[in-house]
Amino acid sequence: YAFDREWITESMRVVLGGLVGMALVVGGLRLGRAGYDAYGQVLTGGGLAVLYLAIYAAFGFYGLIGAGVAFALLTMVTAGAALLADRQDSQPMAVMAIGGGFLTPFLVGGTTDAQTTLFSYVILLLLGTLYLARRRAWPWLNVFSYALTIVTVAAWADAFYARSKYLRTELFLTVFCALFLLALVQARRLGTGGARLVALVLVSAPVLYHAVSLGILAPHGVAFLVYLIAFTVVAVGWAARRAAPELRVLLWAAATLPLLAWIDVHQSRQWIAPSLVTLGAVFALHLLAQMDRLTRTEGDLGPSDLLLMHLNGLGLFLGVYELLDRQAVDWVPTIGLVLVALHAVLAWWLRPRHPHAALHGLAVAFALLAATVGVKFDGGWLTAAWAAEG
Repeated sequence: YAFDREWITESMRVVLGGLVGMALVVGGLRLGRAGYDAYGQVLTGGGLAVLYLAIYAAFGFYGLIGAGVAFALLTMVTAGAALLADRQDSQPMAVMAIGGGFLTPFLVGGTTDAQTTLFSYVILLLLGTLYLARRRAWPWLNVFSYALTIVTVAAWADAFYARSKYLRTELFLTVFCALFLLALVQARRLGTGGARLVALVLVSAPVLYHAVSLGILAPHGVAFLVYLIAFTVVAVGWAARRAAPELRVLLWAAATLPLLAWIDVHQSRQWIAPSLVTLGAVFALHLLAQMDRLTRTEGDLGPSDLLLMHLNGLGLFLGVYELLDRQAVDWVPTIGLVLVALHAVLAWWLRPRHPHAALHGLAVAFALLAATVGVKFDGGWLTAAWAAEG
C-alpha cells in the first residue's frame, strides 16, 4: 500500500533492500560465530540474494543506476560472497557466489556486443573458482563453472557472433580450455572418488573445444590449417609420454578426418601447397612420435601403434590423392613413390632392433606401392603390375 501511494519511493525501496540484505549477512555471520553454522549460512546466503535483487531492481526495474555501476556493484557482491564462502568453509555459498557471478552479465544485459569485457570477466571468475576449489578441495565448483561458461559463451554467440570475430573468439576459447585442463589436473591430483568423477566430466572440455574450433575456423582456410598443425603438435607432445596408444589413434583421427573433409570442399590450385604442407606436418609429427617411442623403449610397438603406422601412411596418400585428383593428378604417383621409399627406409632402419615394426613398415610400403600403381597404370599394365607386386 505504501509502494502504491508512493510513500516509499523507488530509491527508498532500493536502499531498504540493500540494508536488509546487509543486515541478513551480518546476522548470519554473528550466528555462525555463535555456533549456529548452518542457520548462519542460510541467512548469509539469503542476504546476498537480497543484495543481488536490490541492485538489479535499481538498474532493471527503476533505472536509478547505469549498466556500468550495476555491473560493478554486482561484481562486488560476487567477490564478497566468495570471500565469505572461504571464510565460513561453505561450499553452498561458493556455489551461490559463482552462480551470481555468471548471472551478473545476464542481469545487466545490453544490446551492444562487449565480447572482450565479457570474456575477460569470465576468465577472472574461472581463476577465482580454480583458487577456491583448490584451497578448499571443492572440485565440483569447477564443473559448475564449466557448465555456466558453456551457457555464457553460447548465449553470446547466439546474439553477437560473426565470422569477422573468429580470431578473438578462438583465443578466448583457448584460454578457457587451458583453465579447465588445469582444473582437470587439480581433480586428478586430489584423488578422491568425487574428484575422479569431476575429472571424467572435465575431459569433455578439450573435446568440445576442438569441435567448436573446427566449426569457427573452417571458413578461414589458413587459420584452419594452422590450427590443425598446432593441435597435432600439442596432441603428439602430450600423448607421446602420457597417453594410451588407443588415444593416440583417436588424436590422429581428430586432426586427419577434418582435414580430409576440408580438402574435399576446397578443390582449387591456391590450396594445393598449404594443404600439402598440413598433410605432411600431421604425418611427420605422428611418425616422429612413434620413432621417439621406439628409441626410448626396448619393447616393440603395440597393436594400436602398428595400426597408427598404417593409418598415418595410407591417410597421407589418400589426402594427397583427394587434393590432386582434379588439379594435378600426375603428381600423385611421384609423391606415392616418395612415400614408398620413405617407408622402405624406415623398415630397413627398424629391422635390427624392432623386426616386427619393420615388417609393418614394409607392409605400408607395399600398400602404398599398390595404390601408386593403381593411379599410374590401367588396363593390362595394371593387372601385370599388381600381379608382380603380389
